[in-house]
Amino acid sequence: QDQIGTALAEFRSTTKAEALEIGVRKAKHQSTHLRNTLQAIESTMATSACIMQEAGKLMSSFFAGLPTAGLKKKITESFCRFDSNGGGWLDKQEFAKAFALMGQRLPE
Repeated sequence: QDQIGTALAEFRSTTKAEALEIGVRKAKHQSTHLRNTLQAIESTMATSACIMQEAGKLMSSFFAGLPTAGLKKKITESFCRFDSNGGGWLDKQEFAKAFALMGQRLPE
């Protein structure tokens, strides 16, 4: 509320050209902020893709020697062992622990 009031007071005390300049500066600032946020998201997505690829390779090698009939049971048992909080998915700490128990390090 205070920001809106301040912005309105500022707007009323300026000329149209000054108001336009202020608007352009604010838009540029927002654009820069948005660009930085999108770059951070892109970096996070790339890291996540790398981790998922490594996890897939590790899981394939870990379960490679099992007969097909017992594979689903073994995967479910392993998942439940790593899902320490029972959330139905592995958070970063649980995932890192799973990697460590298989002799691997979670990629950064």
